[in-house]
Amino acid sequence: MERWMRHGCCVCLWLLAALSAPAGEPLRAVVGHDPSPWPIEPVWLEGQRLTLDQLERELMRLLAEEPGREAVILADPAADHGTIDKVMESLQLAGAGGVTLRREATALELQAAPEPAAPPPGDEAEAAYLITFTPQPTFRVQNLEQVERAFGKELPEGVRPELLRLRTTEEGVVGYAVARGRAAADKLMIMLRDHDQLAPLRLDRLGALELEVVKGLSESTLPEAGGPAEAAPPRVRSMAPRAGEREVDPALEAIEIVFDRPMDTSGAPMPGEGRDLPAAREGAGGSWVDEKTWRWPVRLEAGRFYRIGINEDGREDFKSAEGLPAPAASTWFATAGADAATLRRLLKPQIRRMTPPSGAGGVEAGLTALSVSFSQPMDAGHAFIGEDEHFPTISGEPRWSEDRMTCELPVRLEPDWDYRLSLNSQGDRGFKSEHGVPLDPVFWTFQTTGTVTRLDASGETERRLRIEVDPRVELISIIFRLAGNHEYNQGVLEDYQTAIERWFGGRRQHDAVRLARRLRQHYGVSYDAPAGLAIRLPETMAELVGE
Repeated sequence: MERWMRHGCCVCLWLLAALSAPAGEPLRAVVGHDPSPWPIEPVWLEGQRLTLDQLERELMRLLAEEPGREAVILADPAADHGTIDKVMESLQLAGAGGVTLRREATALELQAAPEPAAPPPGDEAEAAYLITFTPQPTFRVQNLEQVERAFGKELPEGVRPELLRLRTTEEGVVGYAVARGRAAADKLMIMLRDHDQLAPLRLDRLGALELEVVKGLSESTLPEAGGPAEAAPPRVRSMAPRAGEREVDPALEAIEIVFDRPMDTSGAPMPGEGRDLPAAREGAGGSWVDEKTWRWPVRLEAGRFYRIGINEDGREDFKSAEGLPAPAASTWFATAGADAATLRRLLKPQIRRMTPPSGAGGVEAGLTALSVSFSQPMDAGHAFIGEDEHFPTISGEPRWSEDRMTCELPVRLEPDWDYRLSLNSQGDRGFKSEHGVPLDPVFWTFQTTGTVTRLDASGETERRLRIEVDPRVELISIIFRLAGNHEYNQGVLEDYQTAIERWFGGRRQHDAVRLARRLRQHYGVSYDAPAGLAIRLPETMAELVGE
C-alpha cells in the first residue's frame, strides 16, 4: 500500500484500547478519528491496530474460543459512522453476546500509532484500489456536479471506475474513486496528476470491508465520460481493428477511427509513418465519413503485423472542431495466417525491474540514476513524466543499454523526500516496443532516506551490496517445486505458496516441469543445483516472452 505524507498542522487525537482484558471482561474495540482525507477511521482491538478485514478475522477467532462474549465499542465523537457500522456488524456476525456503543473521547494522544499490516498479496487484476483526490486551488467549486464532470471528462481509454464518491470536509471537497486492478488505478493517478482542475492525494489498496465503507460515503454517481467539447481535447473512442487484435481478415478494406466529439473535417489528416503502416489503396487516401469518423482505405496481406498511429512525433493533424489537437493514439494488429514470431510483436511491453522498486522506502539519496528494465527490446524513445517538486532533478540525458531493454535516467536526489513520476501518460507514450506497441502508463513512487551515500576519493558513489529477488532463481525454483522436489516444497510463507498454486498449479505437466522431474530422477539435479543453473541463464530471458 502506497504511503502518503499527510498535510496540515491540526493535531490528531486518536484513541487506543486498553491492554488485553482479563477473561470474562467485554471485548473492547476502539474507533478513533483520522482528520485526513482517508475515509476509513483507525480501529484497535484489545490494543492492537488492525484493518477492518483483519478485525473481522480476529473477532472470528476470539469469539470461536469464547462464544457469546460481550463487547463494547468506544468511538471518538468525530469518528465516521461508516467504520463504526462495520465494526458493529463484524462483532454481531462473529457471535458477540451483546454489543454496547459508547461515544466518548479520552486524553490519549497517539503520537506514532503503528500502521496495520498490509493486506495479503492477491490477484492484482481483481484487487480494489482507492484513489483519493481534491480540486486544485485554482478550481473554484460551486457544487459537487462540477467536480463529477471534471473527473469524468478525461478518463483514460478503457478505464471506468467502479464508483465515484464526493464529500465536503472542513478542508474542502474530497473525491474517492475505486478502480479494479493496479493497472487501472495507476492510469487514474496519472490522469489526475496531469489534470488541469483536480489533483491526486493518495492511492491505497482496499480490503472487502473497507470497500463497503467507501461505497456508503454518499449517493453520488459517476458521470458519463466526456465533458463539454471546449473543456478538453478530443479523444479516440474506438479504432478498428482493435489494438492487439489477431486473425484480422486480410480482405479488410479500411481502418476506421472514431472520436468522442465533432472534429475539424476541412483538411486531409494523414497517419504517422513507419515500416508497419498498412499500404493505402491505389488512388485512395484518408477521408472523413462523418464529423467523428475518419477512414483509411488499406491493402493488407495475410500473416503480417501492422501498426497505424495519429498525431505522433509532434504532429497535430487530427483536431476538434474548436481546433484542439487529439492526444497521440495508435492501433496494431496481425492478419490471419501470422506465425508465432509475428504474433509476438502484438505483446505490450512489461516492466521487469525498476530501481528503486516502486513504493520503496529508505532509498539512498546518493543514487545517481533511476533504471527500468523491460520484457522486450524497446524503441529508442522514452517518457519519464512529472513536473512538480516530487519529480527527480534530471542530471543528464536518458541512456539505453545496447540491447535496448534497460533505460537509465541520470538524476540528483534529495534526502528524506517523496518522489513521484510515471512512465508514459495518456498523451505521451514515448516508451514503446521496437514495433511501436506502447507501454501502459505506470505510476512510480519512492522515498529517500535522510542520509546520502558516501562518495569515494574519485567522487564516484561507493558500491554497495544489492539485495533483491532474482526472477531467474524464482522461476527455476517454482519449476522444481512443481516437479515435486521436496526441498522446494518446504516453504513457510503461506501466502506465497498460495500465490504459486494460483498462478502455476495447473502447469505440473508443462514440458519444463516434466524435464525438471526427469533431471532429478536420472541425474540427481536437486538442492542447490537448480539455483546454480538459474544464475547461468541470460538475465533478460527475452526469448521466453510470449511462449
